[in-house]
Amino acid sequence: MTDKILKGEQAPENQETAAERPDLPESPAADAEGDAAEPEAPKDNQLEDLTARLKRLQADFDNFRRRSRAEAEQLSLFVSARLIGGFLPVMDSLERALTAGETEGVESLKRGLELICRQMEKSLTDAGVEKIAAAGEMFSPDLHEAVMNSQNPGLPDGQIDCVFEEGYKLKDRVIRHSKVRVVNNS
Repeated sequence: MTDKILKGEQAPENQETAAERPDLPESPAADAEGDAAEPEAPKDNQLEDLTARLKRLQADFDNFRRRSRAEAEQLSLFVSARLIGGFLPVMDSLERALTAGETEGVESLKRGLELICRQMEKSLTDAGVEKIAAAGEMFSPDLHEAVMNSQNPGLPDGQIDCVFEEGYKLKDRVIRHSKVRVVNNS
């Protein structure tokens, strides 16, 4: 029996099977499956953590979007209120001019309308609006809208010789193009 032990063999009465010893794997294949089962628990935990993190990020993004929309609405309301507040004095002046036009003469009404026009220009300037230069300028499709052509040998082609409607811009953005007549001698 000692010869068998030396050769790596063990007596049948001393051998324990894997089923009798729960700490031993049944076979090498079962050992490999056991190793594969162990990392799945961390993978499941990692998947749950990543899923929870993704849900938090989505919720944060939805909250951010909602806050941004609310802030944009508040800003729009603030800007509108400020702009309208600048035009209310002009409206008051127009109402006074209408009332004065019923009782006073035409000359008084004309002076009142000139004052209102200056008041309106000041309100627009305070809001950042400026007139687009057009009369005598060279035509630019970015700033002007040509509604007519004319011939004038004294002026070069492309020059604006008449402005029908003033154009306005806010900073670098055109609000309304100037409606003009452009010289075209050819």
